[in-house]
Amino acid sequence: MQHFLSTSDFSADELWQFLHKAKELKDEFKTTGRNEPILRDKILGMVFQKPSLRTRVSFEVGMLHL
Repeated sequence: MQHFLSTSDFSADELWQFLHKAKELKDEFKTTGRNEPILRDKILGMVFQKPSLRTRVSFEVGMLHL
């Protein structure tokens, strides 16, 4: 998969596929309380232009769910 830097890098169909997969993951989490670990053994990183505790914590929680 290519890097997701801008929505203009993807076709409308690809963006709908991303949204559909996100909904599937959210529904699975609501039903079972967990998701299949699709990012097991992967390294995730975050880079922000400005410090924001709320944003950082939100992203950390989201990454833990993956």
